[in-house]
Amino acid sequence: MALHRSIGVVALASSLVGGIAAAETPDEFFRGKSVKLLISSSPGGGYDTYGRMLAKHLVRHIPGEPQLVPQNMQGASGKRLANYMFNVAPRDGSVIAGIHRNIPTDPLLGVPDSNYDSRKFNWLASLNNEVSVCAAWSEAPVTTIEQARLRELIVGAQPNSDSEIFPAVMNNMIGTKFKVVNGYPSGTDIELAMEKREVDGRCGWSWSSLSSIKAQWLRDKKVAVLVQMSMTKHPDIPDVPLLLDMVQKQEDRQALELIFSRQVFARPYLAPPEVPADRVAALRKAFMTVTKDAAFLADIEKQKFELNPVGGEEMQAYIARLFDTPPAVIERTAAVMKAQAAAAE
Repeated sequence: MALHRSIGVVALASSLVGGIAAAETPDEFFRGKSVKLLISSSPGGGYDTYGRMLAKHLVRHIPGEPQLVPQNMQGASGKRLANYMFNVAPRDGSVIAGIHRNIPTDPLLGVPDSNYDSRKFNWLASLNNEVSVCAAWSEAPVTTIEQARLRELIVGAQPNSDSEIFPAVMNNMIGTKFKVVNGYPSGTDIELAMEKREVDGRCGWSWSSLSSIKAQWLRDKKVAVLVQMSMTKHPDIPDVPLLLDMVQKQEDRQALELIFSRQVFARPYLAPPEVPADRVAALRKAFMTVTKDAAFLADIEKQKFELNPVGGEEMQAYIARLFDTPPAVIERTAAVMKAQAAAAE
């Protein structure tokens, strides 16, 4: 009987502790904490630079003003971190992530090793609605998209990333002759390969990253921008053609619209599934508030980054809608992406 009473007391105590923890306000939970901001790219790239700059200012807008510690967890074009956030990370708000833009749609399109359901993440924000481009070194044999339909252009790529997928899509849909050299660990490594003349160019490159981190390349005309890959043209480069305008078939256009949906969440941030709703709401509010923070905006301007935020709730709904895409369109899109990827070196 005494043993049963002891077990009952322990169970009651555990229940009370759990109830107290659940009743914590976001301010009480975050105060004094060290919150990790994990970044899915290697140091020095666009995702990393943007994420570390954000962390410096976001901390002021999270209730309780915890420490916010950026850490890199690169690998597999963001899937290493996505899998960690879905399957391993604590589900309490103490770990958030800045992730590659392909992460929301990879499971939908059957990309290998996507061991997560992107609908179940708590999406916090995307800090830019992005335009990507394909760019070639000025000494390359191809410096326009029309020339790329006539002559081979060697482009570097990360596996299962935009840099692999976008040239594959163009080869399939508009008859370009991109030769994809795969296996580069990061976009920074592809840029170094361009300088060393190991490859001729890079596709699926954020215009905001190219125009900020490699502004000198543009200024010195070391690279030529061949084509824009997004739903609409970027105002900075109105004379560069838009890939959507170059496709003729309706099914190709539908496939591109699915692929380019990832541009809407070009700088995406998330929390794991099952984080308490009030903490998710507090984090989402912090992300939207920081986009109006004068010091953050000054850093954005200094770095020549872009800021065109999409809220977490809007992003959550957008991703859910993507999973309602007609199966025929998903199959067409996946087939286009896989055709050339299988042939890439």
